Amino acid sequence: MSIAILHTTAPSSNPNGLEALDTAFAFANIEQQVGMFFIQDGVYQLLKGQQPEISGFKNHTKSYPALEFYDIEDIFVCTESLKERNLTSENLLLEATLMSPEQLASYLKPFDQVLRF
Repeated sequence: MSIAILHTTAPSSNPNGLEALDTAFAFANIEQQVGMFFIQDGVYQLLKGQQPEISGFKNHTKSYPALEFYDIEDIFVCTESLKERNLTSENLLLEATLMSPEQLASYLKPFDQVLRF
């Protein structure tokens, strides 16, 4: 089975980022293919220097580098979402593949399940 995890919300608005990351680790731990997609306000999940604890949430961003230890290598970021928020790949805390919304939609199709956070 393959799982696509969509990050669509900013880290300071809810605990979705942590829940999405925990879900990704859980599925990868049972050897399922996991793809991480950051779109809309979800691109804020990958910003360097975040302090979500100010909003009362755990700082889960420190766990993103662990994705590679779980063999989660498919990490995609929407270029339009970055552009709309005046961000670039240099603002991101990890290396990801940048794609247009059309490319992202194409990459999502083969996944068996899509979970939106």
